[in-house]
Amino acid sequence: PIGSWGITSLIFPGAHFRASNVSPEGLWLEDDIFFVNGMEKICKAGQPVQAGLGSGLRKFRDEHPDMWDEMVAMGFRFYQQPAAFEDAVISHWKIQEQSKTHGQTVCLRDLFGGALAASSRDSMFLHQQIPSWIRAKITALIQVADTHIIRPMKLKKLQHDDDLRHELVKLSQLEDTNLIFKCGMYEIMRSLLRVVRDLKEEWEADQYILK
Repeated sequence: PIGSWGITSLIFPGAHFRASNVSPEGLWLEDDIFFVNGMEKICKAGQPVQAGLGSGLRKFRDEHPDMWDEMVAMGFRFYQQPAAFEDAVISHWKIQEQSKTHGQTVCLRDLFGGALAASSRDSMFLHQQIPSWIRAKITALIQVADTHIIRPMKLKKLQHDDDLRHELVKLSQLEDTNLIFKCGMYEIMRSLLRVVRDLKEEWEADQYILK
């Protein structure tokens, strides 16, 4: 058996958007059809992406291509949806992504609406994925994704946030300007990249994830 770091999904607020389906030229790479509140959304391969859709992510990709490429190579995937949470549309996209790496899977999930939706269950069936579920109120007992992966990740993120605050303090002193802690897309991406990079190095060395 192998224990390895898989896909890291980043979901930002905005209209539904999947960055991996957009070319550097701003064209859809493949056909995609999904429904939002009963309305059909169609993305046709080769057609330009709607103006403003995913603009923050696309701008970051254009301005920091090296960081973007490194994050994609490490398994980062970038999405948008209005609540910045995983709904049925993003669940479907994630199941598609998982099937590209693993033809047949057993996937363990929380009991949340996005994965429980009929469209998500159909997607699991079509991509040969058997779902299993964490019963409500027992996360702290058996959900190792939360207790052994996400918690250390949050602690590491707090360390990098503290490092960033020290950088901003030094920058304000160097430029003799007012201290501003406001952060944008670049700071978010940089912190998350460093967190995942650090943990991958630590955990792969002693097979922590497999243990």
